[in-house]
Amino acid sequence: YVSVRLADILVLEADNNYTTIVTKEGKFLYSVVLRKMEQKLQSESFLRVHRSYVVNLSVVRGFAGNKLFVGDMQIPVSKQYRETVFEKLKII
Repeated sequence: YVSVRLADILVLEADNNYTTIVTKEGKFLYSVVLRKMEQKLQSESFLRVHRSYVVNLSVVRGFAGNKLFVGDMQIPVSKQYRETVFEKLKII
């Protein structure tokens, strides 16, 4: 068991019935579906951007087209979440 602080989380990624939590220090695999992890977060900083990704908005470096830049990763933004995501990014 590894405790991860919310501020350290960059991205949560769905992996079937598991969720991979990506931090600056590494990746951690939890046996919880992404939807349940998203509900547990209950923070304004985290936003679903794709059926497979939840992103910490405070660490988004930028975007181009339908991709968000988080650390050295490019996270896709799906059509379903696009309007909400880019509205939030304008505020930040």
